[in-house]
Amino acid sequence: VGLARFPPLALGAQAPCAVDLPGAMWQIKTATGWTDFHAASNAQVERSYNAGRRIAEFELGGVEYSVDFETMQQLGGRKPRQVQRLDAGEAPTRAPGGRAA
Repeated sequence: VGLARFPPLALGAQAPCAVDLPGAMWQIKTATGWTDFHAASNAQVERSYNAGRRIAEFELGGVEYSVDFETMQQLGGRKPRQVQRLDAGEAPTRAPGGRAA
């Protein structure tokens, strides 16, 4: 399974927040609480989840990540982190500042 690579945004364009996408929202647990996935990463992870794959892979900021749906962990970066999937309409749990991962 290849990694999803997302093209850079056009000059002056802004990436949509994950909550702008239809369907579920993915979040990662950080030291300060739950943080939304970046919109492009959220879409890739959700596509893999809906396709019945065990693992979703994506690249963000030059770092390769994977989400294991059986353990609900994101691998890559410094250490494994817990992830959660919120169905559409579920109230998001946000870290202070509501950052996007």
